Amino acid sequence: MKNSFPYLIAGLLVVGAAVALLVDNSAKKIDRDARVGEVVMAPDQLTAVDKITIKKADKELVLERQNNRWQTGDEAALPVDAKEVVTFLENVSTADITRLVGEGSEQISSLGFATGTSVTLAAAGKPVVDVVIGKNRTKGGQYIQFAGTEKGYQITKALSASPDGEAWELKTLVNVEGDEVKAVTLKPVKDLDKTAVTLSSEKKEDPLKVVGLKETEKEKGGPAALNRILSGVNFSKRVDKGNAEAAAALENPSVGEVELFSGLKYKVEVGKIGDETPKYYMRVTADPAGASLDAATTKEVENLNRLMGTWSYEVASFVGQKFEKGRSDYVEDKPAEDKSSKSDGEDSDKKKS
Repeated sequence: MKNSFPYLIAGLLVVGAAVALLVDNSAKKIDRDARVGEVVMAPDQLTAVDKITIKKADKELVLERQNNRWQTGDEAALPVDAKEVVTFLENVSTADITRLVGEGSEQISSLGFATGTSVTLAAAGKPVVDVVIGKNRTKGGQYIQFAGTEKGYQITKALSASPDGEAWELKTLVNVEGDEVKAVTLKPVKDLDKTAVTLSSEKKEDPLKVVGLKETEKEKGGPAALNRILSGVNFSKRVDKGNAEAAAALENPSVGEVELFSGLKYKVEVGKIGDETPKYYMRVTADPAGASLDAATTKEVENLNRLMGTWSYEVASFVGQKFEKGRSDYVEDKPAEDKSSKSDGEDSDKKKS
């Protein structure tokens, strides 16, 4: 027995070394996985992507790039915020694959792929990336699975891809640069007891001025700021044109008419519903008749008018209130001393003559 002890120790050492070698080889196998050390999508493919398909449970959303504009791929063809798309694609192209977490259905069952989000990026009809986004990691990053494999990888970024169209929707109805505005006419709803007012300018570099100002009147309230009335008009919610609340609000609207130097004319209808906490709804249509427009603007106008045939838009109160203003908001009587000094001057001129 005494002589067998050294052999037993030697045997245990051999077994331990073998186990260590297996573990080491297993680790090297994972480290040698072809995807480890790469990014989810090669950066040079970023600009080529023209279609994104997102699926989760029973929801599916398709985003497509048409004529250099992103839109939903359904019949509605709603405008998509290009910034959101670019941010997502940049995250995909900079997400490093740091390690292979598991292989086989059992090893990856806890990584969230069964209830995850499927994302397919395509270019010219061919898939570029096809993955399932799994759980986020508590220490940062995320788990992903490439379609057609049973491998789960860890990546350095948490990719967010909602199948809900509102998450991607472009919230800007219209955006007109201030120096493009030639004239603005505001026609507040009769209930506000205000009269209409028109402001215009002869040149792009000139501020808007009230039209028809009397000698006894002067401008007030910074009318020049009205040249930005259509600059970045955003909405908070899109509703069906038949929505009862929106229809009631827009039944008797305040109206704004904006003419650009290009000849393009916009008509804005704004109505509100409720007194204590009113909601404002808006419709915007464009009349390109006689206007000198480039192809991009023409497409934008066509798309705007198409959308207005189907939807109404809830806007913030400060947006709606711009169109409730009237002449009294931009015109006031001159002080009495101004009038009297003018009269004195006229009397003096009469005496001299």
